[in-house]
Amino acid sequence: MRLVLVAMVCATLPLPLAGHAASTQAELAKMLKEQQRALLQEQAQALRDARNEAARVQREQQQEKARADREARQREAQIKRDAQQKEAQIKRADQQKEAQAKRAAEQQANRELQAQRQKEHQARQAALAQRRIDERRKACEPAEAWLEDGPVASVLGADGRVSAAAQEAAAVALLSHGRFERAFGRTYESMTQEEIFALGRQVGSCFGQPDGPLVRLSLAQKMAASAALNGYRQQLYLQGLERVRAAQETLGSVAQQLDALAPDKAGYDKLGQLESRGLALLSLGSAPAVERFKEALAGADARVALPVEQELVRQAISAADGVQGLLALDALRASMYRQPSLAGAAPGAKAARHAHAEAITVRIDELAAGIADIERQRIDALGSGLTGLERGLQWQADYKARLAHLSGRVKALADLPRYFRERRLALLEAGGPALARAVADSKDEQDLQALQARYLLAGDETTVPGTRILTAVADQRRELEKRAALGRRPQEDRAELASGGPAPASLAAGAPAGDAVAPGTSGASGASGASGASGASSASSASSASSASGAGVSSPGEPSEETMYDLIRTVLDQGARKQAEMLSQCQGDGLRPGDPAMNYVCAIVLLGKGIQSGTLAPDKPARILKFEKLGCAPAMGKAGYICDYELAVEKNLNPALVGPQAKRLLEGPSAKQARFLQGRDGWRIFYTEDAVR
Repeated sequence: MRLVLVAMVCATLPLPLAGHAASTQAELAKMLKEQQRALLQEQAQALRDARNEAARVQREQQQEKARADREARQREAQIKRDAQQKEAQIKRADQQKEAQAKRAAEQQANRELQAQRQKEHQARQAALAQRRIDERRKACEPAEAWLEDGPVASVLGADGRVSAAAQEAAAVALLSHGRFERAFGRTYESMTQEEIFALGRQVGSCFGQPDGPLVRLSLAQKMAASAALNGYRQQLYLQGLERVRAAQETLGSVAQQLDALAPDKAGYDKLGQLESRGLALLSLGSAPAVERFKEALAGADARVALPVEQELVRQAISAADGVQGLLALDALRASMYRQPSLAGAAPGAKAARHAHAEAITVRIDELAAGIADIERQRIDALGSGLTGLERGLQWQADYKARLAHLSGRVKALADLPRYFRERRLALLEAGGPALARAVADSKDEQDLQALQARYLLAGDETTVPGTRILTAVADQRRELEKRAALGRRPQEDRAELASGGPAPASLAAGAPAGDAVAPGTSGASGASGASGASGASSASSASSASSASGAGVSSPGEPSEETMYDLIRTVLDQGARKQAEMLSQCQGDGLRPGDPAMNYVCAIVLLGKGIQSGTLAPDKPARILKFEKLGCAPAMGKAGYICDYELAVEKNLNPALVGPQAKRLLEGPSAKQARFLQGRDGWRIFYTEDAVR
């Protein structure tokens, strides 16, 4: 094939190259031979490869067959082994089942035997326990009879804790009147201290253990029994038993004396003494002695008390007159409702006393109606104006002293306060202007207090005219405080009013003291110093007033001394309100589980308040003791005036609770400084970035 390719290549060569090809023909022939030889070798190799591949395939087939034969033999062997193992497992399982069944049978037999033995043991133990219980119950029967023989007093005092006196009383009651002897067959007095201790241990075991026969007893019974069988207290209880015997004898003697009482006034008085004496001994007496005393008392009540009381009622009703007679009848009626003291009194005693009381009530109502008419006439005759107000206080004091304590039981007298309040309202309306003028003329706090004490009642503040008067009092109190702080005298204010100057804050129309807006008009009118006919004062007019009174002199446009005082007063009032709100919040809300910081603040507030004043009541606003304007100058770079002043304050406020403005006033030296600025609504004071108007 390669020769053909060479021939084809030569045929395609151009003619000029043919000669060259002929010259290399020998070489080509040689090449062709070599190629042919190589081709033959390749064919031989391909044949060998084919034979090798056939041999390999044959070997693989033989190996695959051999492997399949081995696997088949192995499977057969495995199947045989599996069958043998399964057979062995079945055999072993059968053997195990047989062994387990045998063991289960043996275990069941053992369990049944053990259960039988346990049942027999439990039966023996139950019988033994029951025998012990029966023995303990029998041993505790005397203690049970002792404690169940009657009521057992508590060993607790009035405060709910164990009391030595209550223990003694309960123990003596258990040991006396044959109760102890009936239960234990001997008296307490015949026992030694060691025997008492031993008996106490025995009785204590009856209820002192969870399985004790007497564990069901009440706590009072257990505590009383333990106290009674305390050998250390034997001598104390012996003394108590002696007192019981003496009480027994006394009750018997009292019963005999009750039987012998005569039905007269002397016997009636003696009856009360004997009753009190016998009642005091009831807790120590035996049931028969107490019953004998009650029977004797009931008999004396019917035989002596009722007839004498009937005569006393008749005499009291006929002799009663006026307030003293009314008081005597009221006391006698109370005694009628008090008798008899004991249940089991003579039949009809309660009804008889009720009839006596009703007769007394009828006479009381008659007397009360006359007294009420007289008192209403007295109220109508109180007068008018300040005289009527003053005499109203006198009437009320007299009513409280003589009749007020009867008003709850006597209806006619109960209506008098209402009638007085109606007349009092008219007196306040009529006398209010005169009292307001007197308040305005007061010179100091003593004058104000004297006016209140002389003309006003505590209930007047709940009425409109009374509130109006008390408001005038509060305004005047502020004005007096202001005068004192500014160093003025009332005569100076009156002279200022006569000369057309500014009115004090409490007297100026529509300008109550403590208003948050300081007196003043617009800046222009303040600078000119003119004051309007309406009475509204400007800064310059306030300055003139200050100059006239000897206080700090104000230049045109500056805040007057009064203006500065009013602003300072406003700051302190706001601080007092802040502190009162904090105090109220801490008192009202109590501890806050989620706010420990507030709880800490409240603890400091309440503790400091209590230490400082001894009470948690809100403080009154801080009182300004002295205020003096020292001078003002225009503020540099800001509007308004920088003013120096001197301030002394009664420090009943906590600086930490009143806010930054009031805190600046309460802390530091008395000489202070602030910026004052006049706006459309009045003057403002600046201590911080916030202004106070």
